Amino acid sequence: MLRGLRKRLQLLPESEGRAKRYEPEERTKAIAIYEVYLARGMTAASAAERAGVPAKTLDRWIEGGRARARQEGAEEGRVAVNRAIEVLSGISDSDYAARCIAIFTFLSWRRWPLNICQISHHISLLLSTYLSQKYKARFLSDLPNDISSVFLRFIDIRSLAGLLNGETVFPQVFEIDDFEGVRRYTRRDLNAEIASFFLNSSKYGIKPTISKVYDVVDAMGFSRDFSMGANAFRAFWRENVMLMPFDYVEAYHYPQLAFDPDPERDDFYSSIDHLIENPGDVAGFLASSKWATNRFHQLLDRRAREAFWSPDFPKLLTPKAVPDVSLDDKIRAAIGTRTRRKPQ
Repeated sequence: MLRGLRKRLQLLPESEGRAKRYEPEERTKAIAIYEVYLARGMTAASAAERAGVPAKTLDRWIEGGRARARQEGAEEGRVAVNRAIEVLSGISDSDYAARCIAIFTFLSWRRWPLNICQISHHISLLLSTYLSQKYKARFLSDLPNDISSVFLRFIDIRSLAGLLNGETVFPQVFEIDDFEGVRRYTRRDLNAEIASFFLNSSKYGIKPTISKVYDVVDAMGFSRDFSMGANAFRAFWRENVMLMPFDYVEAYHYPQLAFDPDPERDDFYSSIDHLIENPGDVAGFLASSKWATNRFHQLLDRRAREAFWSPDFPKLLTPKAVPDVSLDDKIRAAIGTRTRRKPQ
């Protein structure tokens, strides 16, 4: 018994008075043992003892690995979004499959911009739903051979493993959150109105700022009345600012393009086909989005601009200006109301 105890102690860093250096292979093996015993319901301390490494060390390794994976995934996601915009802009030649994947990539980023590290998993979800609906298929073997051979390489099987270990979380509901229960007014609507305020307020002698946007929100000055406190607005801004020029262009100038199809609806596949079959409108939308994005970013101060990532449009894509949008009197009346209010 004493011999066994000594043998276990030799595996622990504290036994030598300083942290032991572990080779990558040793780390991988120890993490695997640790996670297996945790999955069996063993305590962290007991599972770490089985692995021969302190639990704090194992947890630090695991979190570090996840952080690296998120960073690598985010970089891959950004490259994929830029590539998707290039394909959909018509800058490079593309076939049906390439356009289809480009649309799913763009949709995924528009829907979950802060979760870009898992974009390949979301593409797998959307692609599987699309193929299942369009071809009434349950298994890949049910698909036409030419279709399965083309799309098989885009389905990320890591998603399945990720679902089991909790690293991949697919959204249960695709519908965009709304602010009212009677008639849907989604965050995309608010994004479009905020971008419209920035892009069109100068002709009214107004210099747009984030604080003035909050004045309008706080005074319920946009088209729909809803309440949002300062902290909630800051969180909303961080989560949506990169999308605002795109939502503006779609809402006011390209309403015929619905870039928010819901995979839970039976007509999801036909919505995707509509985007695939109208490359001219999609390219025009992106050209106008480039113009709106450039103008929108110029109106933000440097710190606000550096706080988020936005896609790089192809250099060969010529920006396409869109007509001005008039600001409602309700919006203009709401500006500055916060500073004019009497102290409570």
